[in-house]
Amino acid sequence: MITASALERVISCPASESLPHIRRESQAAKAGTARHTYLQFVGEEGVLAALRVPHEYRSICLDIDLDGLPTNLAAEVAFAYDVKTGEARELGRGLSRDYSQCSKTEIPGTIDVLGFSEGRLYVGDYKGPGFIRARGNKQLLFAAMCAAKVYGMRDVLAEIINVRNGDCFRNSWSPTFEELDEFERELVRAYEATLPGPGKDFSYTEGEHCRYCPGYDSCPAKTRTLKMMLEWAPEPAFDEDDAKAAYENLLKMKERVARAEDRLKSYAEHRTIDLGDGKAYGLHEKTGRDVIDSDIVAEVVESCIPGHGYAELAAPRVATKKSITSMVAAAINNEVIEGPKSEAVKNITEQIRQQGGITNKRTATIGPYKT
Repeated sequence: MITASALERVISCPASESLPHIRRESQAAKAGTARHTYLQFVGEEGVLAALRVPHEYRSICLDIDLDGLPTNLAAEVAFAYDVKTGEARELGRGLSRDYSQCSKTEIPGTIDVLGFSEGRLYVGDYKGPGFIRARGNKQLLFAAMCAAKVYGMRDVLAEIINVRNGDCFRNSWSPTFEELDEFERELVRAYEATLPGPGKDFSYTEGEHCRYCPGYDSCPAKTRTLKMMLEWAPEPAFDEDDAKAAYENLLKMKERVARAEDRLKSYAEHRTIDLGDGKAYGLHEKTGRDVIDSDIVAEVVESCIPGHGYAELAAPRVATKKSITSMVAAAINNEVIEGPKSEAVKNITEQIRQQGGITNKRTATIGPYKT
């Protein structure tokens, strides 16, 4: 099933739908799911109650600056567009991407936030740290097109909200009715191009959309590149024997690189190599991460910030600087302590350090460094 999140790829390379798909959920995708879940509930339920996400992603959620975000609007609104009839419908809200009710000719998609104001429609989508432009974004266009059809409105404000290092960067765009109409035609053409047919010759288009393509491993454009890298004839086929040979060649390449690196490190252990431009390769001391004692962190937080749950936020199974910062952000949001956040984090961190809760481990290593 083609969904709205795949439209950038499908429109750019319809042939990718003809390939065998392998679905992989990256850490970035898991973090994105957690972020969406948190933002879906935080407006109505508050910060602590909305943290119904895996433990390792709570600090990401707590780092989000909620000021000015549209968390009070309808969240996780799912639509479906029928490429045969041109009709759109709202599937429901909070469906967790369950599109089982869709027909074979429907393309579903979910928009993070949706609202109405003085005859204007608003659709907003949360994204991670990588900047994504609102203008021309296929996922936003899909939501805007569907919402305009369902609610009979033409004036739409579409917005991307990038969540990055605790800050939120917003960029918006108001697509015209003509632009929505052109997108609809483009969508139908791309869908029809994915359909198999007698004698149909698919051509593959490489670009940025390849990065998360589920057909990447079997794409002729990619296997051809791999063969060329391994000095094979650039044939489109790539069978099990080829894959085995590729693996064996890769191991040989890694072994040779590892041996070369070992020889270089043996030399550099006794004689520093001047790389120029203030850089060198040799034996040097490397500053490691701070080692934080969770028990001491919990004791300091309990003495500084009253209330249930804050010590657990600052010192989960493994306390980190990020978990301490996230805990302070939650305490400020709930008006348990006063900001600014940076000053509160500094004060608490210094108390933890004074009690021996933060130490730094330095190790000797061989490699490049700045002189």
